[in-house]
Amino acid sequence: MSRENFPQEGILPHSKGKFNAFKKLPVRAYCWLSTKYPNTYFISHYTYKDKQKLDKKDIGKVHANWRDKEE
Repeated sequence: MSRENFPQEGILPHSKGKFNAFKKLPVRAYCWLSTKYPNTYFISHYTYKDKQKLDKKDIGKVHANWRDKEE
């Protein structure tokens, strides 16, 4: 995948790295590479997006799902 279709979008809690977004308009899937489970990506959530800007509510969902799986 290219950086354009799978860019780093934001920072995970506790400086544990960054999360990515798989972009295929109009859907975006937010995910992260697990540090707890080797070679595993977790999909946080999917959302409809018609713009490029990262929303605070999406950051909150990723952080909550990360804490649920990684802490």
